[in-house]
Amino acid sequence: MKFLFLTLSLLMLISNSANSQQDKQNRELELTYNILNQSPVSDTLPKTQIKSSGKSGGLAMLLSLVVPGAGHYYLNRMDVGKYFVAGEAASWLGFVGLNIYGDAVKDDARQFAVQYSGANSTITDDEYYTNIGFYRNIFDYNNDKLARGEFDKVYDVEKFYWYWNSADEQGTFETQRKKSERIFNARIIFTTGLIVNRLTSALSALLLANSNSTILRNSKIQTEFLKGANNKIDGMSLTFTKGF
Repeated sequence: MKFLFLTLSLLMLISNSANSQQDKQNRELELTYNILNQSPVSDTLPKTQIKSSGKSGGLAMLLSLVVPGAGHYYLNRMDVGKYFVAGEAASWLGFVGLNIYGDAVKDDARQFAVQYSGANSTITDDEYYTNIGFYRNIFDYNNDKLARGEFDKVYDVEKFYWYWNSADEQGTFETQRKKSERIFNARIIFTTGLIVNRLTSALSALLLANSNSTILRNSKIQTEFLKGANNKIDGMSLTFTKGF
């Protein structure tokens, strides 16, 4: 959250700087226009008309921040914006796909527990199934909680009953349960992708809207996923560089 706030602050700072620079350039163009057309020799020359794009870099940035590619549509630059639209669609498809797949694996694991351990199928609490995968039966679980003095966590035997007949069956269930957790955890890749796509789309729209600005000329956006142990995604870095 702190990273997102800092990034948005940076975007607004860049936008304000770029718009100020654009306003300055527009004033210079207007002054040049007046000088040329009010010159004593202006009657012998064709009238000079200098036009700015009239597109707001700040608005383009905000549009793409809300819907990637919207700022590019506003700028009539969907030749660039189409890639951000495609990235948005791919991220949502990946996120929804993992949700569906994760739910299917989780449901299969729980049905297995109901069939082979007698677990209560009406209970949907994740902690209940975590305990089923860790303890052989409800009696081992309750005895452990009583020994630890965690009396509020003791289960009602009739309602929360389970009893595995073999360690192999319990192991099969636990493998499936952990698999579903890994699938759900993998969603962070696509949620991060949604954030990165919005930020890069916003910066891209800002750059295009202010393509003549000396502040943004030769600028570069670079994103990178940060990997931790076992190649897990630990975070994301977004780098904005300016060449001089």
